[in-house]
Amino acid sequence: MTTPQQRRTLEKLQQAIRNKTLVPFVGAGVSMASSGLPSWTGLVESGINYLSSEHERMGIKSSEIDLLRSVAASGDTMTCMNKLQKLLARDEVEHWKSEEYAAWLEAAFGNPDVTDTGLLYRLTRLQPRVIATTNYDLLLEYHVITDGKSVTWERPYELRSLLRGGRGVAHLHGRFDQPQSIILSDSDYQRIVDDRDAFRVSQSLFESGTLLFIGVSPDGATDPHLSRLLENFSELTDTTHGEEYPHVLLHAGQVSPRNRARLRAKGVETLRYGDNYSDLEAFLASLEEPAEIVAALGEFERVTRNIALAASHADGIRAAALEIERWVYPELDIRVGYAELIDDPRISGRQLLRETVTFPGDSLCEFHYPISVAGWALAEGRAIAWPVERSRICDIPRMQRLGRFEDLRGRIEAEIRLAGSPIRDYIELDGLLEKIELGTALIGDLYQNWSNTLDEVVFSQFISLPVPRITAISNTGPPAPMGVFNIDTADDAASLASPTALKKLNIISDLVYSLYIQRR
Repeated sequence: MTTPQQRRTLEKLQQAIRNKTLVPFVGAGVSMASSGLPSWTGLVESGINYLSSEHERMGIKSSEIDLLRSVAASGDTMTCMNKLQKLLARDEVEHWKSEEYAAWLEAAFGNPDVTDTGLLYRLTRLQPRVIATTNYDLLLEYHVITDGKSVTWERPYELRSLLRGGRGVAHLHGRFDQPQSIILSDSDYQRIVDDRDAFRVSQSLFESGTLLFIGVSPDGATDPHLSRLLENFSELTDTTHGEEYPHVLLHAGQVSPRNRARLRAKGVETLRYGDNYSDLEAFLASLEEPAEIVAALGEFERVTRNIALAASHADGIRAAALEIERWVYPELDIRVGYAELIDDPRISGRQLLRETVTFPGDSLCEFHYPISVAGWALAEGRAIAWPVERSRICDIPRMQRLGRFEDLRGRIEAEIRLAGSPIRDYIELDGLLEKIELGTALIGDLYQNWSNTLDEVVFSQFISLPVPRITAISNTGPPAPMGVFNIDTADDAASLASPTALKKLNIISDLVYSLYIQRR
């Protein structure tokens, strides 16, 4: 039986897939299932076997190998890795410079026998822009993102570029064919933690979207480097708005309460996909299947008639707000407001979104364009869900393709020059433009907490639905931005951003756009 928390987690994953903000974080389980590549303990065993077969040529005593076996048998894998690297390095001060070390890595990962591509195919079907991995092999480059870059933690500036807007695979623990990048032992972990640029850029991965840990065990998610990244990220979570667990770790069977609590403290929710690892492929397939809208034909006809055939433009907007309440969210207590984009009569050249309809109630709001979640949704031409997309990077490349970036940049500059801007009370306005130009601005950087306070929480989630929404960019350019529906609720029993709800909202947006075409 699926719990409410599990349903919300599934909806979050499906939302991230639609928004292209899902970042698969692939662990050793995927490589092991696809090609029989070694696990962590299997890698130790392969190292011991390599030394056993080559020890006479290398001048290594049998007693040294026996000691290594005893350490491995004790379960102290990290100590075993330290000793293994020293034996492979011999006279080299830095083990990664050893030819024997490189030869062992090549033997372990260089020629995998891929016998099952099922999981790799399912990763491809998720259509990720970036995949992060702690694996040393290149299966993801060969089978999933074949036309992207492959970057290790040692190249932080290339890694930053990849996370911002590139396409490819981020190897957080290195690649087997670049021995210096490989993270295996205590000293390796210390190198990556001490590299401030590499650590800071790796940290940004956790702020770039929704990470889905696949083939990573609950214990594996707490290795020294990954655990440190997660700990730093967890300091950014905001329990006020429900973003305690922005990332998801898939697992089979049961997870101990201790591990679940440990992961939640680091911002990761656990989600069971089945009883056995063999169930993972089917689960990933279920994520890509489109949600169906279950609605009677008569109900759909009513919605269309009430909006498109309204007596006036204002009546059509009110009808749309009513249908959002009773057709899209019949079981939730919501507030719906519609704000039109107008010129600010107080400040020349400034535009704002002013609500003309609220349902229920008559408390009208205003939002800056584009420095607000509603304003940015209108500029991007697609719905934004809060807090689901709080950590999504603002899509500057999309704005550039739409031909809106320079205009928006100018509006943001003008607001920054406005010494008395009320926006300064809610966001870091002076640093916003730099973040946008660097491609690091998040949707959360635009959020102005003017109605929700710790003393009085008005809503726990909301959606900003633009009119019109933009699904394709034609040669004639996008249609002019017109307005935004803002739907919010204090009810967190179900997500406003479920696949079915979003499909219905898109239909309503298109119907309201038709009002503008017909009547203006």
